[in-house]
Parts: sequence; C-alpha cells; structure tokens
Amino acid sequence: MTVIGRMLALVIATAALAAAAPASAAPPPNDARGAAQALGRLPASVRGTTVQATLEPAELGSSCSSTKNSVWYTFTAPSNRSVLIALDAAGDLDATIDVYERQRSQVTQIACRDTNRRGAATLDIDASDGTSYYVRVGARENSADARFGLRVVVPESPATYPGRRLPRKGARGVVDRLANADDAWAVRVRRGQTYRLNFVSSGGRCAVAEVYDSADSFGSDPVRRLRCDAYTVFAPAENATYSVLVRAPRASRERITYRLRAGRAQADDTAPGIRLGNDVRVGGRLQGSELDALDLYRFTIASPSLLRLRLGTGRNFDLRLLTDTGRRISCSCNFAGSKLIERRIRPGRYFVAVRARDGAGGRYRLRRLARTITHARMLVDGGRRTTVPPGAGVTLDLTVRPAVSGPARLVIERFDPLAGWLFHSSPRPNVSAGHARLRFTPPSVGRWRVSGEFLGTRRAAPSEGGTVRVTAEEPLED
Repeated sequence: MTVIGRMLALVIATAALAAAAPASAAPPPNDARGAAQALGRLPASVRGTTVQATLEPAELGSSCSSTKNSVWYTFTAPSNRSVLIALDAAGDLDATIDVYERQRSQVTQIACRDTNRRGAATLDIDASDGTSYYVRVGARENSADARFGLRVVVPESPATYPGRRLPRKGARGVVDRLANADDAWAVRVRRGQTYRLNFVSSGGRCAVAEVYDSADSFGSDPVRRLRCDAYTVFAPAENATYSVLVRAPRASRERITYRLRAGRAQADDTAPGIRLGNDVRVGGRLQGSELDALDLYRFTIASPSLLRLRLGTGRNFDLRLLTDTGRRISCSCNFAGSKLIERRIRPGRYFVAVRARDGAGGRYRLRRLARTITHARMLVDGGRRTTVPPGAGVTLDLTVRPAVSGPARLVIERFDPLAGWLFHSSPRPNVSAGHARLRFTPPSVGRWRVSGEFLGTRRAAPSEGGTVRVTAEEPLED
C-alpha cells in the first residue's frame, strides 16, 4: 500500500471512531434562570435532573448550602394563598431548594431548605396574587447528581368562620397541607359557664387547634392555642359562637388525623377540683380521646413536709404537681405506667392533675402521703454536756418540733481509751406531744455519750437530735 493509501485509511478509521464515540450529554434545558421551566397552572408536578447541570457566572446563591449546579422553574401565584413546594431527590442526590420572588428585574430569595436524610425537602410560602416566583433546585457540594420530583401545590381554600357546628359527640378529621390544610368547627357557648376542650392529633407531626371568639380573629391571636395533644378549660364573658380552627403545620406533608371534643366542665375538670386527703387512696378513670381527659385534685399542707404522690396505672397518664397559682412544681410524664413524685414541700395550697396522653384511656389509683418534716434535739440536764460525780444521775431530753408523737431511740456509749466508743444500751422512749424524757445514771466513772433520734410515723418524718456528752468523774487525788 502506498503512503497516500495508508494516510487515507488512517483518516477513514479516525472518522469511523469519532462517529462511533457518544456525544457528550447536554445540560438540562432549564439549566439557566433565563430558561426556567414554566410550571403553568397549579398544582403542578414535574420530574427533573441535576445531571450535567451547571452554574451560571452570576448564579444566585442559597442561604442554606453551597451548590455545584442548579436547574430552574417558575410559576405565578393564582391568589393570596400559601403555596407548598415539595422536593423528593432520587438516588444519592443531596439537594438544596430555593424560592425567589421576582418583581420586574429584581429577584429576592424568600426561603430555602436542604433535603433531609430521606432526600425530601418541603417549603411553605405565603404567595401574593399575580407575583412570579423562581424555584431553584441544586445539587450540594460533594453530592452525586440524580433525578428528582418537584411538586408545587396550593391547598384547598381555607376554612371560614365559624365553620361547621361541632357535633355533641365531637368530631374526627384529617388535615393535610397538600390538600385540606384546615378545618373550622363552631361551638356555641354561654356566658359564665366553664367549658372543657380536648384535642388529640396523631400521625407524623402535630396539628394545631386554635380557639377564636369572632370572625375577625382568624388572622390574629386566638383565645386559646392547643398543639398535638392538649386539654384546656375556658369561661366566656358573653354568649357567643366560638370557632375552633384545626390546622396542619406549615411545611408538612403528613396527613394528620385528629379528635376534637368540647363540652361543659365537671367538678373534677377545673378549680377547685376534688379534695385529696392525706394518706388516702382514690380511684379514677380517664379517656384521653374524649372529654374526660383530665382529673384535678386539691390539697393543703400546714407545715413543711415530705410529699409523696404515687399514681398506679398501666396507661400513658401524666402526673403533675402545681401551686395554687398554676406554677408547675414537678411532673412525672412522658412514659406509660405508674408514676411517682417525691419532694420537700412548703406550707400552702396545691393541685394535682392526672392527664391522659395520646388518647390513652383506663383506670388509675392515686395516693398522697405528706409527712411533716420534724426537727429533733437531744439535751442532757438542759444542755449539750454535763459533768457529774460517781453515782449521780442525769436527765435526758429529746424534743421534737412540731410537737408530734411517736417512737424514739437513744444510743448510749462509753469511751475506752484503747478501743474508742463502745455500745452500752439503746433505750426506746416514746415521744408525746414533742417531748420524751428519761433518767440515766452512768454505771461507772468515765466519758459517756448519748445520741437521740425521732423514728418517725406514717405522718411525721424521722429526724436526728444529735449527741450529748456526760462525764462521771472522781475527785483528783495524789
């Protein structure tokens, strides 16, 4: 073959290889903001990808995470409504989603969110009628590129005041930011009556129930706000129709079921509550998904005491101790089964609330035991030490304050210079009205000490009285 032939064959072979080699993939068509894909009429659902996407020289940044590339979408809000934007990344794509508001030539970021460990990110914005928005999806630094799904949804029209009449037996419903974002329920109330309201939500994140007393209030602060699993009482100042607005949380995709009950409060639902005696066991029953979700008890303490509250149950009930001003002192909560509160407590008036959680129901037993805190003091002949001649007796006094009655114990010891203090005897006098007395005659000369303690009773706590010293000594002789 000639040189020219060999060169021609080489050119042909090179051209064939070039024809067989795949062309490099092009960026997505919406790679640039100026070429953002229009989503059209909402709701909209599209599939996209970050594979081969790039960054523009003057790319708008994200307030959440740095990105290595991005693709763009745009939509126009159909009304003054909230808009839910949901991103679901496939494969190993870790993405950031940004939303920008467009006003003529000005573009302002209003929200951003990184995908979570499941590859999902959800944004909830308050959109303005006729305003255009950009949605930017970018792969984060060091992330793989992959496909993703994007949804932009306008929930159903919001509920209006006062809503449907709440049935006497309450209502069950579902709220969902992707569809039915809220429900409104009307409750007729009478002036001066006390009402109870129980709200239980379940499934993913918590729903919110807000109580309003007029149509103008839907956009302002509610009379009451209940989250997740909550119970309250209220007393209206006027005859009126109250509205309970149940809302799904913002930026949530969860379908949340709820149970709502309203009705007049009973004696065990509100102050003054049911009197709870000392060292008395009472029984009750709660149904957390209905009206009877809480029982309220009251008691008083006359002197500083050691308080024990024991709730016996296998259900998910909370046990709470509160002052008469409503300040929570202690709570045995957040788990199912029996509960116990033990603490020192001052004289005063107190409440105990037993509350069913997460719709739990069943029976319980409640016992309160308050033991008066006592202070004992041991004396010998009216002081802390004394010296007597051989054969003389001393008077041992154990005083207890407050002036309670009950058993006591003394421990009498003698001193040995080689072995130290050695046990001698342990008398058991009885304290009566805060006082116990006995005579003691040291059986020999030497050093003696006596320790005293009040042993306590069911209603009075034990206390130690300290130690007194007695010296029985002979005259000094040469």
